[in-house]
Amino acid sequence: MKSTSLDRTSLVQLLLASVMVVAIGAVGWTMLPDPEPTADQLNRSVVLRLRDHPQVEFVDLHTGFDLEEMTDDGLHPNAVGSEQIARTWLDALDRTGRRGLPGTQRVMPLGDSITAWSYRDHLAKMLDEQGWNVDMVGSLSDVADPDGGVPDSNDDLDHEGHPGWTTANLLEGNPDEPERGSLDDWISADPDIVLLHIGTNDLFWTADGTEAIAERVERIVNTLTEDEPDRLVMVAEIIPFATELVDIYVGDA
Repeated sequence: MKSTSLDRTSLVQLLLASVMVVAIGAVGWTMLPDPEPTADQLNRSVVLRLRDHPQVEFVDLHTGFDLEEMTDDGLHPNAVGSEQIARTWLDALDRTGRRGLPGTQRVMPLGDSITAWSYRDHLAKMLDEQGWNVDMVGSLSDVADPDGGVPDSNDDLDHEGHPGWTTANLLEGNPDEPERGSLDDWISADPDIVLLHIGTNDLFWTADGTEAIAERVERIVNTLTEDEPDRLVMVAEIIPFATELVDIYVGDA
């Protein structure tokens, strides 16, 4: 009889819980949303979507990126982080076998502030030291943030790193900065290789899931490779960020 009493108690509790769910729905309450998508989740979605694209090479910038050691703010690479990113890009570029090709390889760093403010100075120096014949291309040309780069290491620092921009901004332009143009304008620089690191601001600024963001990354890649069968797009598995700092750094990547 004791067991039956417990079973009845459990049943009553279950019924009460059901009534509460119905009542909550009646007054318009909603369940809490799922936790914010992480960089790792977005990386998985992008890889799944683009893994069969013949002109894409994935570059894992995520694994081994230590936020405590390699950023000062939980988001933007410092000098240590920038050097690691640059070395990872360099290793990936070496694996393409393009270093020994005749002529100059036109390389476009493309993305948000991770591109604008960090690794480019280090990478330019490394490419020069390794004997690459490279022309960095893009509508912007400036030295990366001194905290994340090697100032004055190389004058060829053209790029398309747009702080705060999302995948949609790259595709369509940013209404707050219309003078900067969009991907359709920048590809006139005719890069042979594109180094793409994008998606962090989508995770901060938008409510889109990783599948929607990955679909826009695919559109970026397709725009870059359309009618350009020899162009290589090196797609970064983006670096992590401190999720508890999203509210502080929103829109600043």
